Amino acid sequence: MKLSTETGGLRRRYDDKVAVKMIKDAGFDAFDYSFCYMLDQPEKDSLKDDYIEKAYELRKYADSIGIVCNQAHAPLDFRHTDSVSLDDKKYLRNVRAIEAASVLGAKSIIIHPLGSILKSDDHNLDYFEYNTMYLRSYIPYCEKFKIHISVENLNTSKDGKALGIPGLTTPDEISGWVISLGSDWFNICLDTGHSAITGIEPEDMIRGIGGELIKAVHIHDNDRLGDRHLLPFEGNLNWENVAQALKDINYEGDFTLEASLFFSGVPDKLVPSSLKYAHDVGRYLISRIKG
Repeated sequence: MKLSTETGGLRRRYDDKVAVKMIKDAGFDAFDYSFCYMLDQPEKDSLKDDYIEKAYELRKYADSIGIVCNQAHAPLDFRHTDSVSLDDKKYLRNVRAIEAASVLGAKSIIIHPLGSILKSDDHNLDYFEYNTMYLRSYIPYCEKFKIHISVENLNTSKDGKALGIPGLTTPDEISGWVISLGSDWFNICLDTGHSAITGIEPEDMIRGIGGELIKAVHIHDNDRLGDRHLLPFEGNLNWENVAQALKDINYEGDFTLEASLFFSGVPDKLVPSSLKYAHDVGRYLISRIKG
C-alpha cells in the first residue's frame, strides 16, 4: 500500500517540481496530482496547449527522484450548463487531464459527479440521469489512455444545496449507480470528509460500498460541518474505526491524504516539517490497516 498525498495545497505556493520534491523528501511513496483549482492561478495551469509536454517533463523528473504519480484529480469547473463536447473548453480540460494523468503514470483519475452547488442551479434537473450520460462520455478516453475513473462520493447539506446529489449519497446509492454505468473503467474514490459531512460515518460508508468498488481514497478530517481538509486526528472523525473498516474490506489501493488545508497558514520554513508530520500520520494509519 503506497502512501500518497495530493499536490494541490503545495502548488498554490510552489511549482510542480518543487512540490513533488518536497513530497518525496517527506517520505511519501507517491503523489496525487491536482488538476483542480488551477484557474485560481492561471500562470500555473498545466492544461494549456502544451499540457502533454508539461506532463512528460514532470513524469521524467518524478522518475529521476524515485516517486510515482498514483492518481490524479480532474478539474472541478465543469457544470451541467456546459457542453459534453471537445468544443467546450471546460470539457476539453477534463479530457486533457485524463490524458496527462495517464502520461504521469496515474492508475486512475478522480472525477466528481455533477451536483447542485449554487442556489441558481436547476434543481429540477435529473442529476442521476445527467451524471450517467456525463460519466459514460469519458469511456472512449479511458480506453484510449488506459486509465480508470474513480468517482468520488460527495457531501450533501441539510438544505440539499451543497455538492451532494439526491439519490447518490448513501453507500447503496453510489455503489449501485457506479455499477449501473456498466463499465469496468469506473470505480469509487472514498472521501472520508465528504461522508462525515453528509452524516454517514466514513467507516459505515466504507463497509457499505466494499472493496470490490473502492479502489482509491481521499483521506482527510473535519468538524462534520464543513469540508475542512484537515489531517486525521485534527477533526472529529474516528480514525481507528476508519482504519479497521479499510482492513475489514481488504482494501488494496493506495492511502492518499487530501489534507490540503492543514498547512495553509504555516510559514514556508515549516512546510517541510509539516509534510513530514503528515507522512507520519499516514504511515501510522497504514500500520493500523495492515495490523
